[in-house]
Amino acid sequence: MMKHQLRLSPIVGAVVMALAAPVAMAAVPAANSLPGTFYTNVGTATYNSSAANTATIGINTAGPVVLQWGGSSATANTSIPAPKGITTNAGFDIGAGANLGIDNASSGAAVLINDITGQPSQIYGGLSATNASLFVANGNGIVVGSGATITAPTGIALIGYAQSDSAFNTAGGVTVDGATSTNAGTVTVAPGTIGTGTAGFLLVAGAGTVNVGASAAAGSNLILAGTGFTANSTGITAIGSAVQTASVLNLSGTLTPTSLAAAGNVNVAAGSNLNLTTTATTIGGAFSNSGSVNAGVAAGTVLKAGSILNAGTVTAGALTATGTAGIVNNGIINASAGGLTLTATNTAGAVITNTGVLKNITGALAFDASGTATNNGTIDFNNNLGANTINIQGANVTFNGTVSQVSTGTTPSALSSTNSLLNVTMATPSTSAGVVNLGSSLFFTGTGTGTELSGAAVRVVSGGLVGSAGGTLAVDLGSGKVGSYGYNLSLFPGTTLAAGTVTVTGSSGSNINLDGVLGNSNATSISVTGGNINASSNGGFAVSSAGATLGLTFYGNLNNPNGSAVAGKPASDFQYNYVPVNVASSGTVTVNLTPESTTTTAQNVNMLVNGSVTLTPSALNTPTLPTSVGGSYINNHLVVQATKNITVGGYWPGLVYLGTINAGTPGSLSSAGTITLNGALNNVLPANVSGSGGIFFMSSNPLGGLSATDTVTTNTNSWINFPAGGADLANYYAATNPTSNYFYGAVINSSTPGVIGTQVLPSGDIQGR
Repeated sequence: MMKHQLRLSPIVGAVVMALAAPVAMAAVPAANSLPGTFYTNVGTATYNSSAANTATIGINTAGPVVLQWGGSSATANTSIPAPKGITTNAGFDIGAGANLGIDNASSGAAVLINDITGQPSQIYGGLSATNASLFVANGNGIVVGSGATITAPTGIALIGYAQSDSAFNTAGGVTVDGATSTNAGTVTVAPGTIGTGTAGFLLVAGAGTVNVGASAAAGSNLILAGTGFTANSTGITAIGSAVQTASVLNLSGTLTPTSLAAAGNVNVAAGSNLNLTTTATTIGGAFSNSGSVNAGVAAGTVLKAGSILNAGTVTAGALTATGTAGIVNNGIINASAGGLTLTATNTAGAVITNTGVLKNITGALAFDASGTATNNGTIDFNNNLGANTINIQGANVTFNGTVSQVSTGTTPSALSSTNSLLNVTMATPSTSAGVVNLGSSLFFTGTGTGTELSGAAVRVVSGGLVGSAGGTLAVDLGSGKVGSYGYNLSLFPGTTLAAGTVTVTGSSGSNINLDGVLGNSNATSISVTGGNINASSNGGFAVSSAGATLGLTFYGNLNNPNGSAVAGKPASDFQYNYVPVNVASSGTVTVNLTPESTTTTAQNVNMLVNGSVTLTPSALNTPTLPTSVGGSYINNHLVVQATKNITVGGYWPGLVYLGTINAGTPGSLSSAGTITLNGALNNVLPANVSGSGGIFFMSSNPLGGLSATDTVTTNTNSWINFPAGGADLANYYAATNPTSNYFYGAVINSSTPGVIGTQVLPSGDIQGR
């Protein structure tokens, strides 16, 4: 049978010793010294020496054996004196240069070396066993110093817990649980080689500080700190109970435990290599790594701890933190196979923060945080075009940094329209609280509801999220002020949110600010529901060249209230207070305007379309006429300018101003565009309106589409206005239609009080302005 061996390097031993917490202990045992008199449950045991520094304890039994230093007991009641001619120690201490063998003439015995002297057991020499598993137990700690060598055929256990010799005599093994563990002994194993064979087990366990430094181990190898377990000659099982949550596990060197469990904190030193080969890794406290940790050797392996701080390299498919401190990555996390999931879901709020590198991801990258989820680092996806995704969930989400993907070869390159992810989701638990901040340039191709930004407030501070022509983007918003933020959707200058289909869903209290652009030349459908929609002259909306629709359901204003001031114009130049709508190649966009509060709050709409626009009758509501006079009215303003054609019909209660203009010059007249009726146009309010209640057709070309059914009806005491000069359109219409039945004015009927009627508008009310 191959032996399980522990060898320790004298060069680096002092390094791990320095990691150990200070221990109240006797001086290092003298060189060539050996343990002294002990007590045992085997009456035929012997203790002989062959040299001043070499001795053997002989036994001949297959049953449990207790070798105890520090006093007798009912079980270990036979005293075995130390041989003459050796230097002895009171406890189980072996000095450098000394060698102690445990020789069992039978086979399979489990031997408990029980040190109850009140001082740590110190092994600086050689310890070996024949036909026996060794369990070295000391509630005051164990030190395996540099230069030591431990060899046993079926297993070695170094246990920093006090053990009952009678329980061991009965069970042939040891058990540590919450009821029996009261000690906090430090266990230190200096760097070296643990295990050269495939048989047997290695157990290093303690309730206080456990320091382990070693090279690769074979067989069943467990490292436990402050947690429960059972162990006998056939193996070890961690029972998972947290015994000492204040325990600390320090790891260095190269370690390959088949199980690692710690009730407290775990620290991996710089330059170390920790390979976790099974899913049996449980860490109750903080896991701090400055070395290299492979937690993805076995399929399904999850590195789980109270919190995780990585300053080195971790390879894993999933990291889970159960405490409030969450997960912080300042180093490198490699996705072991496929996707990478980071989870921190303590109910009190746990953060996930990446300032380092997340790499080799194929499939899904997921953050799931009950606190804030933040990326300020680098994310690299493998070659999985059209299938890689980002899914970030948190009480607040901040996503900055860079994202790249391997499109060809092996080197990741920046995301682009030709190097896209499948879907991107960034969301708070609900739209009643939480902020999503996006500061990266992301591209996606996905359709359906896979790509979404959702929060009480969504802020695109740089870059943006851009989908393909077939992609779908949903933005779900909360309502009202969120913290110090006055907008529920805010696109900062130079940013973009776009896809073939974009849906923004808010409510009457959802304010939207567009200093960036919603949509692009791929957008064929944009739908927005919200309160006030403000945009700068460099922001607004963008759509494709043909067949595009822009649906706006709003409860406040749609304008740029600072446009005139920014352009250096007087406030009366309202034409500069526009929201841009850019149509690719100066094509045509259909705009559905659905005001939702025209009876209670004035709604001012001011947009400038670079291209042609069709204002649909269904969007402007059915062109009906109020039938009764109200005590008051709300005078809304609809201002639409276009560099090409305007097609309009429907009902808009209040001032209507339509103008075809020269590109780049709001308020100017252009001969390149026309204004055409598409159905009747009606802007009548249920009261006398004068001065600002008329309709303006500001174009250098005649108004098209007039007919007996496609008529224009304006407010009482208001005008229908055309531009003066040039073709003198006002006079043209007055001269050619002296009895026109195309233009009407509302009339409050004096013979029937409270009823509104209509009459043909007098030619004097068709004005040139």
